[in-house]
Amino acid sequence: MVNHRVLPKVEDRQCGEKKKASAYNRSNYFSREFFYSVASLQAVAPASDAPSQDAGSRRMDTSSLLGFWRNTNSASLGIAAVEISDHGEHLGVRAHGVGESGTVDWGEVAGPIYAKDCSSVDAMAFSATFSSQGIRCHLQANVKQGVLVIAYFTEFQDGSGRSNYFSREFYYKER
Repeated sequence: MVNHRVLPKVEDRQCGEKKKASAYNRSNYFSREFFYSVASLQAVAPASDAPSQDAGSRRMDTSSLLGFWRNTNSASLGIAAVEISDHGEHLGVRAHGVGESGTVDWGEVAGPIYAKDCSSVDAMAFSATFSSQGIRCHLQANVKQGVLVIAYFTEFQDGSGRSNYFSREFYYKER
């Protein structure tokens, strides 16, 4: 995983002075949020030769991700809450969607864990995919300043003619 960040200038790091943020000297917001896989830029090995998800993985500190997270937008029509538990090599991710008569438990799925970089042991992100009744929802989430940010991509595979959509919502840790 390569982090596509805008790095500060060498002289800024050396002087140790913090500059006031302004629209002129701030990094592009989106350039700090997107990640891409180096493997996706190279030829992909056949499935039988590809290493497993956990090959080379180390045990990470997942404490910043664990718990019950509630959506900051009580009027959301998407995911009302998420429960995250540690299952060793992966997280258990249980989503509670918004339904007509209350929340709907989407069940628990395994979610791979991601760190800031390849030398870090602090988990900061995960992904998970839920599928049910012709709807597939892929979540990508990270913790930013104590807030869980979830971007989700919903695909309708039921022939209903509805448009696939993207949404990003914010969650606070309730417990």
